[in-house]
Amino acid sequence: MPRTLALIATLLAGCAGAPEQVFLADGPVARVRVVAERGAVELTGGPRTEVRSRPRSGRPVVETRLRDGLLEVSPRCEGLLPCRTDLVLTVPPGTPVSVELTRGEVWATDASPLTVDVGEGSVDVDVDGPLAVRLGSGTVEATVRRAEDVSLAVGHGDLRLEVPPGPWRLDADAAGLDVDGVAPDEDAPAAIRIVAPAGEAVVRGLARLAAR
Repeated sequence: MPRTLALIATLLAGCAGAPEQVFLADGPVARVRVVAERGAVELTGGPRTEVRSRPRSGRPVVETRLRDGLLEVSPRCEGLLPCRTDLVLTVPPGTPVSVELTRGEVWATDASPLTVDVGEGSVDVDVDGPLAVRLGSGTVEATVRRAEDVSLAVGHGDLRLEVPPGPWRLDADAAGLDVDGVAPDEDAPAAIRIVAPAGEAVVRGLARLAAR
């Protein structure tokens, strides 16, 4: 049976009188999926799964459902007027997370494996596991602290990727490509795939990440 998350608290009145809310999962969470039209989604690693809603305009309502280990989070607007709410999610390390956002920003720290799909906006992540980002228009800034598979695609815009230095399976298609500290090697254990047909892609292998 699907279950909604338990509402734990309402905090700090937001726009249009809407309160900030905190939800905690009432069962085990194996995967997280976030689907939103607009706003910001912030992800961070933590000891338990938590969803925090921060209304910014209009009358947003956050719908949550937990079924067979999959937690789905989806804000919607009450009534006909547009609205916006930002989401802050805490997930235990190693919990797969996917974010689908039409317009807005995604920030992530220590949340992986991570898959991000944004129509227009920006993505800024710092993770230590597999990462896949697809962005229609905007910018991507990504740091991956271990040799894990990375896929970054931007239709219109630039991207920057920082990884531990050394050998990687590198597949890049970009209008402008600047690679330093990464040695292309078809036998490397991890792969970097870059697509930026209308922008510049910068890839850096940084010594400060090697000891991680």
